[in-house]
Amino acid sequence: MSKPAERTQKAQILARQRRQIWVAMALIAIAAVCELALGARGFVGTYSLAAGVVLSFVAHLVFALIAYRQTGARARQAIMLNVYLGQMAKWAIALIGFALIFMLLKPIMPVLVIGGYVLMQFINAWALSYIK
Repeated sequence: MSKPAERTQKAQILARQRRQIWVAMALIAIAAVCELALGARGFVGTYSLAAGVVLSFVAHLVFALIAYRQTGARARQAIMLNVYLGQMAKWAIALIGFALIFMLLKPIMPVLVIGGYVLMQFINAWALSYIK
């Protein structure tokens, strides 16, 4: 006999997502310290990394807010629709965000922008993997 699905931990997921702002600020601070230690003139690397980190954070926050809007067995179709809508919004924010970053920020280090985005994605996945 199958057992019913467990309830989503909406509060835990949103709380962990809000805590990711501290991780984002720590990554930006580490990048700034590394740039100062290496004697770089400007903070091109720092704001390049910051752009990728902030873009990832905002995209994932929008996904979490849209996807976990509704709970309950009666709202199962709306929940699945919200997950799909949240994922589409996340992709749209990421694509538009990358386009704006690469068009408007000059000079920039593209490797650090993409690296910051990917690093935050891994950190988000790792943080959410502990929710049971």
